[in-house]
Amino acid sequence: MLFVLNSLLIELSDTNLAILSQHVRAKAYDKVGETISKLFTVSVGTASTLFIIYETTKSHILLTR
Repeated sequence: MLFVLNSLLIELSDTNLAILSQHVRAKAYDKVGETISKLFTVSVGTASTLFIIYETTKSHILLTR
């Protein structure tokens, strides 16, 4: 499950990099800052959620081996 969420975060980052390159090409630098801010917020939120999920399920994962 964690790998699925992590792959979605990677996909989101790749998509935003394409959007950022289009903004830079169009010289819309104000949109670049806005997009980077949104990407950072979503990335930190997702990483925090993944960390909390891992920490709460770590003991169950290690006991089943």
